[in-house]
Amino acid sequence: LIRAEPQSGYFVIGIISKVPVSQQLNEKLQGICIGATINEINQKTQTTASIIVISPEFENEQNLLKELYESLFRQASIVSLSDFYESFMKRIPPFTFSEGWFVANLHEQQKKVYDQFKILVDYFLGVILGIIFIAISPFAALAIKINSKGPIFFCQNRVGRHGVNFKVYKLRTMKVLAADGSAETQGPQFAANDDSRITAVGKFLRKTRIDELPQFINILKGQMSLIGPRPERPEFVRQLTEKMPYYALRHLVKPGLTGWAQIHSAYYGTIEENLKKLEYDLFYIKHRNFTLDASIILRTVATVLKMMGR
Repeated sequence: LIRAEPQSGYFVIGIISKVPVSQQLNEKLQGICIGATINEINQKTQTTASIIVISPEFENEQNLLKELYESLFRQASIVSLSDFYESFMKRIPPFTFSEGWFVANLHEQQKKVYDQFKILVDYFLGVILGIIFIAISPFAALAIKINSKGPIFFCQNRVGRHGVNFKVYKLRTMKVLAADGSAETQGPQFAANDDSRITAVGKFLRKTRIDELPQFINILKGQMSLIGPRPERPEFVRQLTEKMPYYALRHLVKPGLTGWAQIHSAYYGTIEENLKKLEYDLFYIKHRNFTLDASIILRTVATVLKMMGR
């Protein structure tokens, strides 16, 4: 990933390995020096690293610790693999998931003041979204009715903060295929890329995210925030929690109309892909602040203007 993103400013000089590297792995690491010690890599490459990333299995290696200590005098930064992963990938590494890690890193008490500030911002922006929705809803409603049979609005149960269920409101973007007005004939299922159930008007509404505007009601009711993890259906939450017990942590905050995971990963997905989105959700929960929220809003606006919604 570092090689694929040279704009990140990182360049891998070498890798320390305690065991011989297989030929297959050696081919993948072509051009990267592999050595048993830091000094060996320094000698082979005739350079020194400004950042040394330490994998957990090396943390108690006494010989390596001595070399790391010496590296401090060369002004090298010593970073744990989990911290570097989080900084570079902007998501929480799954190999750190444990009760101990979450207890030590999720400082919810320190977020209370900011969360109270967010409530005021949510009400203000919720009113603005409501005004926008009132202005465009007649045109959207007419287009939906002309394009396909069925209701204009779509209502569905979602899981909110602390695991409390609520009804989310959206403009209908799919065909009515079942008696209950939904597009599901064989039980709950994730939306897929190029889903045949999505109507022509629905595709436009999704690309511009106009279909999400009725959720200003959920925001004003205090069930949702403008920014947060995407609210998921109870059926999927049960499946995801069985696969990953820590999935419930995303319910520490209100779900959002947009969020860190939404701007970094595809809307469509499987159970496995949704568990990957959990890494982004947990990153947001850990780091949520004004700067991160402002970044999410600006990137969401750019997505809407470019009609790159899902």
